[in-house]
Amino acid sequence: MSDYAIGYFIPFHRFEIHAGMDPTESCARLQTLTASKWPWFGSPRDKEFIGKVSQNAFRLLRIIKGRNTYNPWILGKCTSASSGGSRVSGVMTLHPIAAVVMVVFFVVAVQPSMSPPQGRWIPAALLSIFHLAMCAFAFVPEVKRNEHRLRELLAAG
Repeated sequence: MSDYAIGYFIPFHRFEIHAGMDPTESCARLQTLTASKWPWFGSPRDKEFIGKVSQNAFRLLRIIKGRNTYNPWILGKCTSASSGGSRVSGVMTLHPIAAVVMVVFFVVAVQPSMSPPQGRWIPAALLSIFHLAMCAFAFVPEVKRNEHRLRELLAAG
């Protein structure tokens, strides 16, 4: 199951991965590559994600070089699959703080366009176009990389 959507200005992507190991083992594999917090300087060595992993759920942000507000937040859970192994399902979306900032910027841009004179809609239109472009060129490629890497990590075993 794979879909991309932009609902209420917030991009998201649902994913589902079938792993050959039990749910606890799937989450444990993610845990070995996850740092619990950013170090003061640099990036965590030998880790691919920052976040929290419990016995059957995870909340991750992939470590990337540089900055990207559209780097997806990965929220998921590991459950038993009826065919054996585990089913890892979840959603990739913007970090909640980034999402709030996007909505606030959009509301600030739309506010002046609701009153005369003509042409005040231009900032809102430009902001919308910029946001859609960033979703296409920053969010979607990162989602694809994240899902591919998760599939690699959970398939090996």
